[in-house]
Amino acid sequence: MDRREDYLDHYAQKINSNADIINWSEKIANLSIGIATCISEDLDLCIEYIEANLGEIDNLFRFSDQNLKAYQLFEVYSCTY
Repeated sequence: MDRREDYLDHYAQKINSNADIINWSEKIANLSIGIATCISEDLDLCIEYIEANLGEIDNLFRFSDQNLKAYQLFEVYSCTY
């Protein structure tokens, strides 16, 4: 079993309900956003939160067809401008 499967198997044992899945997914999304924010600072990029109707984005990109959902939307641009 590779590391990814070990990781997923470990957390699958902790998930007993839909609420647990949603909680776990939100934690992973927030961790990813934090990592992206740290990396953007190293690359001299600015990230700004964009307020948007995430349901419309889900429909536009058909995220639900892939069991995905928009979580947050950001604009990324060079801080030097």
